Amino acid sequence: MKNKFISYAQNFEDVLLNRIFREQNTGFYVDIGANHPVYDSVTKAFYERGWRGINIEPVPQYYNLLKCDRAEDINLNIGISDEEGELTFCDLVDTGLSTFDQEMAEKLSKEDGFSMEKYTVKVKKLADICHQYIHQPIDFLKVDVEGWEEKVIYSGDWENFRPKVIIIEATIPNSPQRKNTNISNFLHQYNYHHIYFDGLNDFYVAEEFKHWENLFRTPVNVFDQFITYPELEKQKSIAQLQTAINSKDEYINSLKIKKQPSSEQIDNLEKMIKTKDEYINSLEKAIKSKEEDNQNLTNDLIKCKQLIREQEKIIKRQYTIHEAEKKDLNHYIQHLQSILSQQQETLKKYNQEHSDIKKNQSLEISNLRKLINDKNAEIEGMKSSKFWKLRKKWFKIKNLINEDAQ
Repeated sequence: MKNKFISYAQNFEDVLLNRIFREQNTGFYVDIGANHPVYDSVTKAFYERGWRGINIEPVPQYYNLLKCDRAEDINLNIGISDEEGELTFCDLVDTGLSTFDQEMAEKLSKEDGFSMEKYTVKVKKLADICHQYIHQPIDFLKVDVEGWEEKVIYSGDWENFRPKVIIIEATIPNSPQRKNTNISNFLHQYNYHHIYFDGLNDFYVAEEFKHWENLFRTPVNVFDQFITYPELEKQKSIAQLQTAINSKDEYINSLKIKKQPSSEQIDNLEKMIKTKDEYINSLEKAIKSKEEDNQNLTNDLIKCKQLIREQEKIIKRQYTIHEAEKKDLNHYIQHLQSILSQQQETLKKYNQEHSDIKKNQSLEISNLRKLINDKNAEIEGMKSSKFWKLRKKWFKIKNLINEDAQ
């Protein structure tokens, strides 16, 4: 096992790279879309060997893990694109499928029920990153950005920074179907040759290393002398259990070699020897049970995540309905307030007009009363005048003349 290469990558990309760099104890890599520093990592095996490089990861959760596990690497919490600035990033939580491609993210979230969070991420060009941080040859560049690969490749300075090997994810995210891009033609302009497709990634080599194409004539196989990281961890657990069994065997043997053992000791030894195989069987069953429990826990976790996603959808729908009702209610309240304000203004105007009319009527009544009083005074004055008295006597005489005439 000491001589075996430990593979951490999901599709044995690091095993294929090790065919080229098997004897190289130091080197430099650039990992765009680094994700987790251990699980499914293309660069972990090379970091353990002594290599160093740049890890670019926009998801804060994985960036923080990279800072802890890759303390001697350059870790950047940004994205890469063909223009510098800021972009909306779609984080498909705990999937490894997060992307700047919003259309692709919406499709994956809808079809597979993935929970999605959106936030703004600072982006730079690959060329700018290289000019700022890299002062040595790049042994390999890995690009895994879930549909954003073309933007990354277009942003490079391929004349001044030439990775010996480029690995680019080439399929539609979460699918074996190849994505149609112009990457191959673009890289060909800079003397890069496509040498291998592993079902997930395209491998390119610079013109000056085209002879490495011979190392990719066969898929990953037993002669690559590697072991996967999960298998290694399993073997370590088995070794620990075997150590415990050996310790028990040594204890039993120590009892066997004691001089003149008593009858009771002999019986105990026979019982211990008899139960040895049972103990071993129980340990094997425990290992199997543990694996089954792990699988059950994984299934339960998947179900829980699915349930949580469904609950989130329900809550989101309810929240949307509530917000719509709240908005309608606010509009209705504003409408009522507008009507009330208009009516209050009308009432105020009416009260003002009524007050003015009442004031004018009072003034007119007062003027009429004064006029009547003045006229009454004139009449009384006329009645008491000599003319009025003579006029009164003349009317009496006239009436008498009229009576005589009749």
